[in-house]
Amino acid sequence: QDLLEINNEFQNLKKGRLSVTEYAISFTEKIKLLLYLVPTELSKVNRFAHGLPVDFSPMVKQATTLKATIWAAKNV
Repeated sequence: QDLLEINNEFQNLKKGRLSVTEYAISFTEKIKLLLYLVPTELSKVNRFAHGLPVDFSPMVKQATTLKATIWAAKNV
C-alpha cells in the first residue's frame, strides 16, 4: 500500500459497520503514517470524532485526548 492510498482511506475512514475497537485500531494505524494530517492531540480527537455516528457526539465532545475519546466512544 502506498501513502496516497492510505491517505485516501484515512480521509474516508468512518466507523460505519466497524466496532469502535476496529475503527480505533484502523484510525491509530493510519495516523502513525499520516501524522502531518493530524499534528496535534486536538486534531486527532476532532478527526476521530468526525468518523463516528452523530449520536456519539455528546459523549466524545468532552474528551481532550485521543485515548479519552476512544474510551468515551466505547462506552456509548
